[in-house]
Amino acid sequence: MWDDHQSGREAYICAPCRFTFVWPRLAQDFSEEPAESYYADWEQLNYSAFDYYVADVMTAEGGRAIQMKLNSSEPPAILDAGCGAGQVLVQFRSHGWSVRGVDPWAAVTAIGRKYLRLPIETARMEDASVPAGSQDVVISIDVLQFVADPRAFLDACMAALKPGGLLYLTLPNFESTESVGARFAGSKFLPFCYLSYFTPTSI
Repeated sequence: MWDDHQSGREAYICAPCRFTFVWPRLAQDFSEEPAESYYADWEQLNYSAFDYYVADVMTAEGGRAIQMKLNSSEPPAILDAGCGAGQVLVQFRSHGWSVRGVDPWAAVTAIGRKYLRLPIETARMEDASVPAGSQDVVISIDVLQFVADPRAFLDACMAALKPGGLLYLTLPNFESTESVGARFAGSKFLPFCYLSYFTPTSI
């Protein structure tokens, strides 16, 4: 266990599944942070690096059905939950997808709407106005470890999916060799930033 006497926060590990969490689970409010806190130099951002996600989603289970929709009159719809400025969505849009984003960071979502011309809603996923059953894919890149209520976040993602839709998540593995070796003293343990630490079993 880890504890910080000054803040009164502690970290616990569930013995059966190895899920690690920080308590109390205080949600971060970065909605009013300046855009520079997210990315220092927007002009140097390499958008082509995000094309990997398009290929990975298309080859995931159910990806073949999504590929077929690209040749139809109704393109596949993708929602990025925690999209930032929408860099990943830019790549999906260039491949013919109908894209949509949700993120609570006001300054960053404003950049996505203004400069990338993306439909991004400034909100937490749990409070967003995404129609139920409207998305073929919901993607969330390294977001789940930040949220105070992972189940509520995932419930909102699942509610947005069409029947047979794909939920695509990436997040740090707290059972990686580096994390297991260092555990609470390692660079992957950020208790004032990450609230949850998942393993392949616990996710």
